[in-house]
Amino acid sequence: YRVRYKDSPRTPKDLDLTKETDEQLIERLGANNDFIRWTATRLLQERAAKEVRPGKDEVVRPKLRAVFSKDNQDASTNQLRHAFFAMIGSYSSESSNFDVIRDLGVTDLHPKFDKCMSAWWVRYMHGNRAFAESFAPYRNKQNLAGTTSTDPSTVMLQQIIGLSKLPITATAKIDGFLWHLSQSKDDKLIPHIVWQNLHPNLEQHPDEFLRALQDGQYLKSKPVADLMPRVVDRILGRQKFDAAPVAKLFALLRDDHPQVGREVLAVLAAKVQSGELKGDKLEQLKAAMSEPLTPLLNSGVSHPLGSDAALLAVSWGDQRGLSHVRQSFTTRGLQPDLRLKALNALIAARDESLLETITKVLDDLTQNRKDAEGPQPLRPSGPLREKSAFASQLLAALGKLDEPKVADLVLARYQKLEPELQPAAIELLTQRANWSKSLLSQVGEKKIAAAAINVNQARRIQALKDKDLSELLNRHWGQVRDSRSPDRERVVAEMKSLIRSQTGDPFAGEKVFKRVCAACHKIYGEGPDIGPDITSNGRNDFNQLLSNVFDPSLVIGAGYRVCTVVNKAGRVQSGLLVEDSPQRVVLKPAAIAAKPANTTDAPVAVAVGQLQIIPRDDIEEFKLNELSLMPEGLEKQLSPQEIVDLFAFLVLDKHPKDKSAKRLPGVD
Repeated sequence: YRVRYKDSPRTPKDLDLTKETDEQLIERLGANNDFIRWTATRLLQERAAKEVRPGKDEVVRPKLRAVFSKDNQDASTNQLRHAFFAMIGSYSSESSNFDVIRDLGVTDLHPKFDKCMSAWWVRYMHGNRAFAESFAPYRNKQNLAGTTSTDPSTVMLQQIIGLSKLPITATAKIDGFLWHLSQSKDDKLIPHIVWQNLHPNLEQHPDEFLRALQDGQYLKSKPVADLMPRVVDRILGRQKFDAAPVAKLFALLRDDHPQVGREVLAVLAAKVQSGELKGDKLEQLKAAMSEPLTPLLNSGVSHPLGSDAALLAVSWGDQRGLSHVRQSFTTRGLQPDLRLKALNALIAARDESLLETITKVLDDLTQNRKDAEGPQPLRPSGPLREKSAFASQLLAALGKLDEPKVADLVLARYQKLEPELQPAAIELLTQRANWSKSLLSQVGEKKIAAAAINVNQARRIQALKDKDLSELLNRHWGQVRDSRSPDRERVVAEMKSLIRSQTGDPFAGEKVFKRVCAACHKIYGEGPDIGPDITSNGRNDFNQLLSNVFDPSLVIGAGYRVCTVVNKAGRVQSGLLVEDSPQRVVLKPAAIAAKPANTTDAPVAVAVGQLQIIPRDDIEEFKLNELSLMPEGLEKQLSPQEIVDLFAFLVLDKHPKDKSAKRLPGVD
């Protein structure tokens, strides 16, 4: 198909570019019409390619070559580009690079030969076998095919990609990648391209990488230094595990680059705490890191990395630094993220006094909130919100403790917890069979409402396959469905009729959205990243919108499937599937409060935990749920007028404040 834009000139019906002369086609290379320009390029390329045969005189190439002459001041940028494309396209990958250099006159370039053509030139030359073989021996930091630190990023990107194609040693490639990265300054794309080409070399050549890193002094470059945590993660993931390169890299970072060293220690601590590194691998890591860590552990907090070293050491059971880590967790006023890191280290270490310490910290956090003067906001802000967030993270971290007393600790304080913390407590208690039994017993005694347990948490309890627990669940909560409710189509039809029969207020609907939907969904740049951003998703037409709201499990996007994982220790976790690899499964937990929202402005509470990393060899059962994280039954939570108002807001393609906003197709 040929598309004509508005009133642009029509292409003549009798136009046949195949009948035009070389000169006419060369003129067409500068045409404004894209179809004509590219067709002329292809025809000239085909004609020039035929001249490669023995005994054929060159006719087209000299004409194309003339376009690049400095005397050709009339050549447009488009004409130069397409003459260039026609010229390089006429050569095979076996052609002599010297012929191409001669034909394109790259030693004496036309003033209009821009960065786009320079990038294509580099791309072609590195893809040319003759060039690659002849240039490879000279490829080093001083001779990178004309590379300079001032080259445009488009050119440098092609140089990086081309480097991976050259028949040179892995050491030379690694050195070249690091050099390019060191010259990338603030470019956002180049680090990603370098990484994709660099990391395969780390599988077999970590020592060569370290040698190049040290010899080239590349760590002085911020883009290179920022890559080191990913390098550590990749080296630890090699098929043949070896912790020595990690220890050597940390030794390079420890004193001269403490900030990057801190990030590397955090990567190691996270892998130890998640169980990704255990057994022989953990013992290898401990032995390799002993030398660079010992001075830090001996010096305590006097070294910038002293606290971070203590966190790692305590995580794998080293008593040095234990008192410091305990103090970090219990210290009021310390940054919450530092306290949480200390807690995770103590959990990994199975610290004997941990439950007692956690009890005091949790009581302190909740008591401070209770002691605050004046009426409390529905959602805390400032310091109160920070403490509430830390308390929620503390509860989430307790899931790693295989300790029956955790349930007693939490249930004894459940009624004292603020409303925004209670979903996190339920999320925790539904992760292990003995905790769930204690929870359901209190539900049976009417101490906790059955509605506090949402359907996803009920499914998680059922996934434990404990007969006694399942009976408790059925008795005190109800039957768990594993499939979509069959009455959803009827509900969708009823809601469609309701919304079409009444007029809604989009501004009132925005308030309903913020109360009920904004806990998970983003719209017009506001909201969390849990469910889809519905600014541009799920609102193509009215029928699709109705289905997504009232029948959420009919179609579930691949990135929003809920996954349930039961590990070998009997802990069950669920959440959105972030990663599923041979090494591990990563989940993003999200617990939506099951308690129906009332008609006040009280927002739906959602507890979003940190990413949960589960080693693949620890998994007993892995299941993708058939039902959406978004619960069914929104029509039961809202009044008819609220539903109409909500849809008056949702059916607009722009914010209601925008006067150009239009209603979706199919509404009327």
